[in-house]
Formats: sequence, C-alpha cells, structure tokens
Amino acid sequence: MKNLTILAVAILAISSIAAAQRVNSPSSVSDRYIISAKAGGVNLVEGQVEVLRRDGRKHILVKGDSIEVGDEVITGANGRAEILLNPGSYARVGADSSFSFKTTALDDLQLVVDRGSVVFEVFASNDFTVTVETPETKFLLAESGVYRVNSDPDNSNIAALRGRAVIVGAADGRVKKGREASIVDGRVEVSKFEKKERDELDEWSKDRAKLLAKANSRLDRRSLYDPLMSAYGSGVWSLHRSLGLWVFNPYIGGYCFLPFGYGWGSPYGYWYDYDIWRFGVPRCVYYGSCSGYPSSGPTGGTTNPNPPTTPPATTPEPRRPTVPPFERMQRQEGKIPVERTVDSGPIFRPVTPVVISPPVETRGPVTPPLGGGSTKGRDN
Repeated sequence: MKNLTILAVAILAISSIAAAQRVNSPSSVSDRYIISAKAGGVNLVEGQVEVLRRDGRKHILVKGDSIEVGDEVITGANGRAEILLNPGSYARVGADSSFSFKTTALDDLQLVVDRGSVVFEVFASNDFTVTVETPETKFLLAESGVYRVNSDPDNSNIAALRGRAVIVGAADGRVKKGREASIVDGRVEVSKFEKKERDELDEWSKDRAKLLAKANSRLDRRSLYDPLMSAYGSGVWSLHRSLGLWVFNPYIGGYCFLPFGYGWGSPYGYWYDYDIWRFGVPRCVYYGSCSGYPSSGPTGGTTNPNPPTTPPATTPEPRRPTVPPFERMQRQEGKIPVERTVDSGPIFRPVTPVVISPPVETRGPVTPPLGGGSTKGRDN
C-alpha cells in the first residue's frame, strides 16, 4: 500500500510539471524571440567559411556571428554564407568568394566584393541606398530587386535579375531588369541576361528567399508582442529608422523579415503574410512614444500595474510626424495607402497589395496566396 501511494504521488508530480510546461510554453517561446534592426548578422553558414577580423584574428565563421566594418568573410570551395543587410535585405556569398562591409549604416550601406560571387536580395530606395564595390568599379543598387555581382581581378560583372542598378561614374551605366553589365579594362558592355545561365548560387538564393518568407508566416502572434514592445522601449527599433525588423524565429534557428507595411513581397516575389501591425502593437509606435501602455498584447499576458489615468482611446492624437520610410516606399511604388483605424491604431493598408518588385513574368491573379509565401501560379 505504501508503494502504491509513493507511485501515485510521483505520477501526480510528473503530470503537474508537464502541465506547467504547457502553460508556460508561450512565455518560453517569447523569451527566444530576438529583435534586431542591424546589418551584419550571420544568418546561415554552409561548408568552409572563415572570417578575418580587422584586428588580424582569423577563425571559422558560424551562424549567429556578427560581421563588423573591416571584417572579411572568406568562403572555401564548398562554402557559402547568408549575411543580413538592412532589414529585409540579404547578401548570399558563394563559394571561393570574399565579402566585407565598408559601412553598416542602414541608410547608406556600402559593401565590397573583392573576388567571387554574391547575390543580393535587397530593398533599396532614396532613404536606403546600397552600394557594392569591386576592384574594378562601384554599383549602386538603385531599386529593390535581386542582383548578382561577380568579381575577379580583370573583370567585374553585375546582373539585375530584378530591379535596376547604376554603374557609378559610367556615362551610360544603367543596368535594367533582365540585363547584365561587364566592366573590362574600364569599358562597359551591357547585354541581356539569360535565365539559363543561373547556377547553384542563384537557385540557393531563391530557395532561401522562399523559406524565409514562409518563416514570416510562422511567427507566433501571441508570443511576439512582448519582445517587440520591449525592444521598442529599449530603442532597438523605430518606424522612422528602417523598413521593418529582423526577428529571430526559434523554429528555423535564424532571422526572418517583419515589414512595417502591409502587403509586402520579397524582391523574388514571395509574399510576407505578417506585418508588424498583425501583432497588436499600439498606435503610439507610429507617433514615437509608448509610455504607459500594456506590457502584453490583446491575446493575453499581464498588463501594466500603473496604467495611464487617461485611456489611450481618448488621448488626443499628436500631430503626424514625418512620413515613415516604409510608407514613402509604398507611395514610390505607386500604391496609395488607405488609413484605417483598427484595434491597434492607424494602419496604412493599400487598396491592392504592394509588390515591391514583381516577378519578371506572372500567370494568373496577382493577389497574395493564403499559404504564406507561396508563389504557386507564378513563373519566377
């Protein structure tokens, strides 16, 4: 009888622990979300990849490292790496390549490809310029798009799969979508880019873009509110400093993009199902001050023990600040947003979805699919 009592107590204890783990799981997931708006994070490493630090130290590069100005990423014959640029933009470094930053400023990002090949998936605008330097020349990535830069001592080449690039200093240096330009002995030669010339690096970059768009749709709505607002309160992000955020998704073990605007697609054409407003952030983030607001969103959690004496709903709205960059980009793309007031405040949702850089060819309707990042029915 005594043994049966001990066994029953043990089973009850185990059940209680399991139940507690289930109850606390959203909180533990929340603790694993990391919010960033910086360039330089290492999102993926495959094969042999090293980093030569600016102080002369050299070591193996691993996922989760950070690349600073002056550091050089060096890939071996079987190596490749994905580096985070401004939020929403990636540099995917191919084998036998060398890559580094001249600046990591989000509004003036400057990168160097000394040798090899790098594919850039970027959001670029008047607010956020991206310049890529090779030993031969400089390329300005003038629009959101997908670009491949190849560099060797005698020849620099850029292909604009989508978007538009400019060869800095060249009299006729415009490289439109579907074109490529080579610089040989200081001369610019522009020709049509053939899709059949895509190789393993191009396909890998496209596959990564698809996976990361799906990762956006798998962010946990309940668990992400607290990390978002904590990072906002710490000054990590602001609607006026970038186009969105890097969010570390614990389920994929890497960062994905969370845009500030609604209806965005990656430059490859894959849709981002979630924007920041989907997570119930209060309207005060648009105006730049969120003191006194709840510490957890409408889906659950604790609230501020000392709430503001005047309810937020009746607080007079401050004057609208300068239009945030994400909204300016939407307008530049020809999409006029419609202001709507919902539970979380004003949201700028276009009448039709914003596609920052649509696929070269489309088939069927261009409305976003429901599956989270899929481009079924489109030819990419």
